[in-house]
Amino acid sequence: MNLDRRRFLRAAAGAGGLLIARPELAGAQSPVESHFPTSRASRLFPDSGRFVVHSDLHNHSLLSDGAAEADGWFQAMRAAGLDVAALTDHAVLGKLHGDVTCNKLVDPTRPDTGTGLCSSYVGINETSWQQLADMADAGNDPGAFVAMRGFEWTTGSRGHINVWFSEQWVDALLTGSITEVRDADTLFDAVLGQQLPPEIVQIIDTLPSTASIDGFWDWLAAPVGSLPLGGGADALAGLNHPNEFGNFEDFRFFEQVAERVVSIEAFNGPAHVDQHLGDYWFYGVNDGMPWPINAALNAGWRTGLIGVSDNHTSTVGNPQAARGGLWVTELSRQGVRDALERRRMFASRLQGLRLDAAAHGVPMGNDVGHPGGPLLVDVDLDWGPDSWGEPVVIEVAGAGEDAPRQLDAVAVTVPAPTDPVISFSVDVDPDEVAWVLLRVCRAGQELDVNAVEGPWTAHGGAIAYSSPFWLVGSGTAGAIDNAGERSTPTTGGGSSALVAGGLAIAAAALASRRGHGHSHGARDDLSRG
Repeated sequence: MNLDRRRFLRAAAGAGGLLIARPELAGAQSPVESHFPTSRASRLFPDSGRFVVHSDLHNHSLLSDGAAEADGWFQAMRAAGLDVAALTDHAVLGKLHGDVTCNKLVDPTRPDTGTGLCSSYVGINETSWQQLADMADAGNDPGAFVAMRGFEWTTGSRGHINVWFSEQWVDALLTGSITEVRDADTLFDAVLGQQLPPEIVQIIDTLPSTASIDGFWDWLAAPVGSLPLGGGADALAGLNHPNEFGNFEDFRFFEQVAERVVSIEAFNGPAHVDQHLGDYWFYGVNDGMPWPINAALNAGWRTGLIGVSDNHTSTVGNPQAARGGLWVTELSRQGVRDALERRRMFASRLQGLRLDAAAHGVPMGNDVGHPGGPLLVDVDLDWGPDSWGEPVVIEVAGAGEDAPRQLDAVAVTVPAPTDPVISFSVDVDPDEVAWVLLRVCRAGQELDVNAVEGPWTAHGGAIAYSSPFWLVGSGTAGAIDNAGERSTPTTGGGSSALVAGGLAIAAAALASRRGHGHSHGARDDLSRG
């Protein structure tokens, strides 16, 4: 039986300020040189000290199942125009294999790196984990480029999770997460080079799964150095390509680590096989799975949305790959961590795209006091001079029980720096809709093959996603920022009458809602991961 990655991964189974548009680009320039013809400064929060950096936080090398040499990888990502890059090779069962040379055993066609490292499907081991640290430290250049190591906790049936900033690592085997007896034949073939008799395979295929995600969440909650597996309490984590290789046991919420599970991938990779374009808004829905991002947010996970390349090829820094945008106050590992913790991030399919968004003057990624009625939304969108004047549609997505609700679809043009920012309002009842986010689409953008026919396919494919706003019914519309930040209103160029009208409508809506309580709701291309 020939081994391929598809079969193995199955086996390894208060009153806040309201923003008024400003016609000119305000605020100090970023201290970081831009690689793209787009300013790094937010037009919504010019006095915040934040600027956007372009990230790719999910990638692979020959240390696991990628095709690129790990040596020189960070330098290549920097040369490709990235500001932040993480190498996150798979962690499957390398803890057991230790430092033996196993890449030839698992896949005879793979090149021998000459390092004695456990490569291919087995993933990283202690030696390669240290090598990742050494390479990231050598490539890290605070103020100019951030290099980070991480790992991708990897199963065939429970999902893949990125881990960043951890001193220690763990693999899926030791957390009890790849004990899929139904695919034991493939596991035997992958690890031992032996096949089970067909009659045994037929029997075990009827047995229940014993894999569980709980061991990983326990590890992430445990202090560093805990026995027996160590711990990841120093780490941040992200949910990778949801609904592919599992969906984290139906996105089951684990409160102990909720604040440190900071992201979910909305875009992953360049175009894949069969016109899968890496848009995970829809992934798996046509196969009867839940709408992944809607389900994750409804379950209670407070994740920002991000884009990554998840590169497994030898082409490092592919310009066609998805990217993340992070709003940082400094270009350093700590600055990146702060942005992730605040959920100040967005997903993009276009190089150099800048997206910032506010609801009632509150930055995306935060709680927003909203008594009901019009939610005032401002959007800063730009990807350079070629984008100015281009028509796009901003779809306003909100929590829905079985599928996300499309609360509005607002046709706008991308403003030039001398034009007012995009501003509109949308009626939202926080008793019915616990969160909202923005999905930017344009006509002519190809739709993912997984797209579900209906309102989400009416305006072309998505080019960007904002992080969510979590709506909290309160007496005033405005800033309730988890990180303690308050928005600073800008002046000039906007419609103060419109803002005053919005306040009056919000107050009237609040009066009409007195006595009402608020309840806050809680891939087939298996060559990737």
